[in-house]
Amino acid sequence: PYSANNAYGQSRDAREVTAIGLKPLSQDEFSLGFERALSKKLVVGASVLYRKLNDTNDDVCDERPLQAWATRNSVDTSNWSGFQCAIINPGRDNSLMVDFDDGKGLRRVDISAAEWGNPKPARTYRALNLFVEHPYTNGWYGKLTYTLSGLKGNMEGQTDSIGGGDVGLTVSADHKELMYNAYGYLPGDHRHAFKAYGFMQVVADVTVGANMTLISGAPRNCIGALPDDLKFDNDYGDSYFYCNGKPAPRGSQGRLPWQAQLDMNVAYSPSAIKGLSLKVDVFNVFNTQTVTRYSETREDHGAIARNYLQVAGRTAPRSIRFTAEYTY
Repeated sequence: PYSANNAYGQSRDAREVTAIGLKPLSQDEFSLGFERALSKKLVVGASVLYRKLNDTNDDVCDERPLQAWATRNSVDTSNWSGFQCAIINPGRDNSLMVDFDDGKGLRRVDISAAEWGNPKPARTYRALNLFVEHPYTNGWYGKLTYTLSGLKGNMEGQTDSIGGGDVGLTVSADHKELMYNAYGYLPGDHRHAFKAYGFMQVVADVTVGANMTLISGAPRNCIGALPDDLKFDNDYGDSYFYCNGKPAPRGSQGRLPWQAQLDMNVAYSPSAIKGLSLKVDVFNVFNTQTVTRYSETREDHGAIARNYLQVAGRTAPRSIRFTAEYTY
């Protein structure tokens, strides 16, 4: 018989699902900023932000360390249907409860970080934020912001954009080879971000507003198969940071194009009907459908994948929203 997840339609013992003493996701954050009113019509400010990932939890599906432990401890695995994955703290020593189907039930299996082979999770975010603001006076309000930032590491988070999966069930830590060359600029790294927004009261009951964003493109990857000397039974095929048999570190394949978008709105709040507000929002006024993602898997069983570098995502097209609101 065959079962894709080795479960064969049977519910798992809850003790097998997570590592013993699993640590929660943890990160440190430091921020410092200031703002100052230079006049009644001008406010400026700046801040810095630093965020560092300490621990996370994700599933691991690598049977090899467990099989090695069983061999060292003379455990009969001839009837074992295989490892069904478990949630651990990547980069740390982890202990699991495993039933090797040898008639002795669950037993504790201690696997060191070195045996798992996964590096410690790493993700750091550094940002400098600047802004200039015109408070609401003389019938208008406006604010301009700029962010210079960098997001680097070997894990996006408890979900990811490459392998997908549910929360805490990404492919990132499934086995050590998936982490080879995984350190680099992450998909959420947009080095420069300009934003401007504001509104103006054109007549007594009507305001017009706009939001403008200009954001630099995210880094690109090249995904392929492991080199021949690293391949193993039941590896994930074309899912690694290798291309044409050579390392292709995360984020090393250039950048996506800049994204620019203008949104506008008009709101009417008649003074004769207190609490009524009618509003029209136009998103992406110029209908600029910028590419936000390409298919990054270059290889397909030794050949160039037919959909390599095909567009896999664009910014949303122009849309209009009508809103009627009454408060009382």
